[in-house]
Amino acid sequence: MSNIIQSLVTQAEREVSQTFKDQFGEQAAAKLRTELSFIAQVVASNTKLQQCTPTSIGNCIKSAAALDLSFDPSLNHLYLVPYGTVCQLMVGYKGQIYYLAKAGVIVRAVVNVVCENDKFRYLDTEDGPEWDFRKPIEGPRGNIKGAFCFYELPNGGYHGGYFTLAEIGLREKKSRGGNIWREWRAEMFMKTAARMAQKGLPYGPAIASLDQVDNSHFDLDQFDMTDERLSEIEAAANLCEDVKALGMLYRNLPKYEKNHYATVKLFETIKEAKEWA
Repeated sequence: MSNIIQSLVTQAEREVSQTFKDQFGEQAAAKLRTELSFIAQVVASNTKLQQCTPTSIGNCIKSAAALDLSFDPSLNHLYLVPYGTVCQLMVGYKGQIYYLAKAGVIVRAVVNVVCENDKFRYLDTEDGPEWDFRKPIEGPRGNIKGAFCFYELPNGGYHGGYFTLAEIGLREKKSRGGNIWREWRAEMFMKTAARMAQKGLPYGPAIASLDQVDNSHFDLDQFDMTDERLSEIEAAANLCEDVKALGMLYRNLPKYEKNHYATVKLFETIKEAKEWA
């Protein structure tokens, strides 16, 4: 393990050790060691994550601990997403399904993207959703045109639906996710379909917890700039060598942060200082 990765993981461990003690008691040390080994693997495979602050990685680990989900790469439950120097946590659709099933809200789920060359039929009947989905036997599937998610409920019924490109596109525009919609398009479509299909399910602690994590890291309908986040942006801005680099950092911020009064004033102040330097 490189010194950079070792340092990041060690500092992140200090950030979250108390959270793990509170959450897992006697098993905390072993569980934290296991999760940190997974995180080291993920960070080692992504140079952009190696530029993220230990605090932001620690915040992701705390959110994951609250859900008791693992960073094990083979599960595809959780993703660490670099956004400049800030690491954000994304709960994948498999993580959502696993968490809701463990909480007893659902039994299982069927999720997939629908592409131009797929055969897909969907009916919303009085007895519940009916669908027929088949990928082409040969040839490409074509561009994604939507996604579906159907949850099987403990009472034997189903809940969910099919969501069009336009419907999911509205969520994409509001997302803080940035480039991940381009890099992990199918995953983001299925994650979004899984979230949208949760509407109408009995609202309780499980769905509230998923909402809280997503709202903390990505799909914010309302955004409040915290002092901690503003400090992270300021630290990244101060590392910019010139005004051009500062402008690039500003343009790459999520639009909610970019337009926030505190961020605008911060960048104006730092820009003026660098211009006069």
